[in-house]
Amino acid sequence: MEQKKSFLEIVRKLIELTRSGDIKWVKIALSKKQVSDEAEIEFENAYKGIYKNWRLRLYTVKKVPKKGTKAGDLLIAFGQIFEARPPVFLELVDGEGKVEWTFPSLPEMNDLLEAIKYQLAGVQGFIESLFNNTKE
Repeated sequence: MEQKKSFLEIVRKLIELTRSGDIKWVKIALSKKQVSDEAEIEFENAYKGIYKNWRLRLYTVKKVPKKGTKAGDLLIAFGQIFEARPPVFLELVDGEGKVEWTFPSLPEMNDLLEAIKYQLAGVQGFIESLFNNTKE
């Protein structure tokens, strides 16, 4: 329980650092991943960011194998049960993009994803320009 709380605090801190601009994220493309002879997983909403010397990668899964297939049953067995929203994965990666560690999945990862989208869409600048708009 204590460890889950600390991971929650980490995700909240990442959200805070994203909102403040201390972590800058960029959108990336990830290749499909073959999980079995039957199925591939497609990724979407893939981003990378750097905090100090740590490389972060965050993504969601677009298409997953269905339950009842070997690949689908394998993912479910590993706790990746897909609900209305696809799960958000957060990883520490090396300079070549290889996974060094994957954070446990938490619902708050969706908030981090939304903070990243907000940052990249430039929503804060748009809002500021709306309210600081002077007639030219």
